[in-house]
Amino acid sequence: MKIIKNTSGYDSRKLQSLFTAIHNEIAKDEGRLKHWNYLWVEIRAKSYGYSGRAYLGKVGGVEWDIFLSVSPNLTFESISQLFAHELYHSYGFNHHQFKSNPLDEKQMARLKKKFKIEDLHRVEKPKVKVDHVKLRYENAQKKLAEWESKQKRTNNLVKKWKKKVAYYEKKYTN
Repeated sequence: MKIIKNTSGYDSRKLQSLFTAIHNEIAKDEGRLKHWNYLWVEIRAKSYGYSGRAYLGKVGGVEWDIFLSVSPNLTFESISQLFAHELYHSYGFNHHQFKSNPLDEKQMARLKKKFKIEDLHRVEKPKVKVDHVKLRYENAQKKLAEWESKQKRTNNLVKKWKKKVAYYEKKYTN
């Protein structure tokens, strides 16, 4: 399973971890989803509520296989049940073949032990202002040291070859 696009306020890695745990819970009853490794999930922000769509029993949608629209103030149960519901559609079940909230209380309790809704929210890292002048100055100092080293090496080579030329001039003139 791969989250191909996430514009919601939830962290993609944490959601992927939650969705994998939900799949593992469902797999205990239904077996592993045969196309789990190829499942593409897209998550979009919504102003309120939640909804989802999924292809029935197959992978191979043009862009996504499961599509979720979620608002930032959802409960943990809502997100979990929504994904489980759409995952059941990926298994090939129609609405009349499973409960609208497919995870039972025991499964939800196990998931709540591992995850908290606060942990699922994306944490914005503060941007550190970069001093470009300082970086360029340090880079210029480093390059200058490199070129001075190369200049010293070439000066030594010139001295060496001048000595050789002087030596052979003495030999050649004699």
